[in-house]
This record gives sequence, structure tokens and C-alpha cells, in this order.
Amino acid sequence: FLGGSGITRGRKDLLTRYQKAYPTAEERGVLHFDVIDFQPLGTEHALLLGQYTIERKFRSSGFFSLVLARRDGAIVILHDHTSETRKPG
Repeated sequence: FLGGSGITRGRKDLLTRYQKAYPTAEERGVLHFDVIDFQPLGTEHALLLGQYTIERKFRSSGFFSLVLARRDGAIVILHDHTSETRKPG
């Protein structure tokens, strides 16, 4: 995962980062996302562009890009870049 606070590698480190940043249901909020574009990159990979919104006390939103791959019958995320939309002011 690559975002404003830097890079996080691996499922375990990503989960630890998430639990530290959002320890309660109220802080996690409710996530909504919309797919903006989906482009196959050959037969085993794809690029997904989207927009997210998190409904909570301090609403946040932004954009993300995912590089996806087909591995052992599953779809996995090879790369996630997420950027929060700038707040006015």
C-alpha cells in the first residue's frame, strides 16, 4: 500500500497499520467505493481506478489505483496507491 504516510508492505503490516489507525467501529466508519475505470493488462493482470468515501465524524474521500493479478484461482492486489482528496482551506 502506498499513501500519504508512505509505503506498507505485506498483509500483516497492512492489518497492523489499519488497526492502529482505526481501532473502533466509529473511527473506521463506513466505506463506499466506485469503480472509475478497469483496464485488462493481458490475461492475468488488470488496472482498476476508483474513488472512495468513508462516512464517519470526519468524512474523507479520495482516489485509488490497484494493480490486480490472478493467482491460484484468486484475485490479489499487487499494488495499491491511495490518495485522499485535498480538503479546502
